[in-house]
Amino acid sequence: MRIGRSIPPAAAPISLVDLLNGIRGLFNGQREIERFENELKEYFGVKHCFLVSSGKAALTVILEALKELSPGREEVVIPAYTCYSVPAAVIRAGLKIRLCDIDAGNLGFDCSKLASLLEKRRTLCLVPTYLYGLPCQMERIKGMARDWGTLVVEDAAQAMGSEVDGIKLGCVGDVSFFSLGRGKALSTVEGGIIITDRDDIARPLHRQVEKLPPYSLARNMMLIVHALALFLFLRPSLFWLPKSIPSLGLGKTVFDPGFDLYGMSPFQAGLAGKWGMKISRFRMARRQLVNRWQALTNAHRFFRGLTGQDSSADLIRFPVSIADESFKEKVLNESERSGLGIMGGYPASVNRIEEIAHLFHGETYPAAEKAARELVTFPVHPLITSRDAVTIEKFVKEW
Repeated sequence: MRIGRSIPPAAAPISLVDLLNGIRGLFNGQREIERFENELKEYFGVKHCFLVSSGKAALTVILEALKELSPGREEVVIPAYTCYSVPAAVIRAGLKIRLCDIDAGNLGFDCSKLASLLEKRRTLCLVPTYLYGLPCQMERIKGMARDWGTLVVEDAAQAMGSEVDGIKLGCVGDVSFFSLGRGKALSTVEGGIIITDRDDIARPLHRQVEKLPPYSLARNMMLIVHALALFLFLRPSLFWLPKSIPSLGLGKTVFDPGFDLYGMSPFQAGLAGKWGMKISRFRMARRQLVNRWQALTNAHRFFRGLTGQDSSADLIRFPVSIADESFKEKVLNESERSGLGIMGGYPASVNRIEEIAHLFHGETYPAAEKAARELVTFPVHPLITSRDAVTIEKFVKEW
């Protein structure tokens, strides 16, 4: 167990001012929710916005609404390598998962494989993902979906505030969602945002969100405690303490389709006060580190950064491929010992998740399985100091 400075793998800091805004939001009640919704609609240029308890809750609510809109369609196509919350939400919504292998360059759909999945199938929707914030071929994906009468649910959970060619990620699909978890681009402890410009999708979404229960007093108190803990312990000087408590499960990836769904709490909306300024500030800090890690890994024969096509991408982690498995383990072990914040990606492709592997009948997805074996991520959040960055550079160069 390490005692001493430890860099979190991902973080969106919560300040004391944020905490005070959250408590004020709790007293403002519904007005705080409406304030946040209106700001989001203006920022993204959309007509409809809905706020819920988490990113996976947002995806579940979207899928429930699309089921109502397109009865008889039950397949949801997702990348074979993605956050475990995505397949968990599909299962939670009572739908069937259909996997598509990934493009090794951007971790999104391999579009050459996607066409065959759409042929002669009654697919409800595609869920392209900006994994770690990496842009994928959204326009091409949307065009393919349109050809087959399929909807696109844009998974921008890890890309809030990011843009490509002046277009905000989350504004291309038929409906989109973002996550406000602790390791995302912006954090309200937990939380989810749904946006759409389509009235026909907004109507069933509204009905679904109206059915969600509000946070109870006890759950609001737990939110405040968690926010206070993030304020104190996300900083690298103290992160070693929660990291050393196994029951907290920090760094573990868990598949759990039994999560709860709630409407967003006014406390969470209050925490997001002046969120636009925070996102802009965080983006600048992350982009500098992305460029730094890109240059660093380009110069090292064992590390291969994945953002060569767009080194200015607004990532929440910097993904790196290490083909040599024994070397990868040595890097992760040494990072753990030294508190550098370099950690593995998702431990398995979706078809290899133990709880649902039986659904895929031995299907293989080579690029996704390779990503699970090889990927590690470097931290890029604003809590990293210049001294931390130099330490990580020295660590890589010594290898």
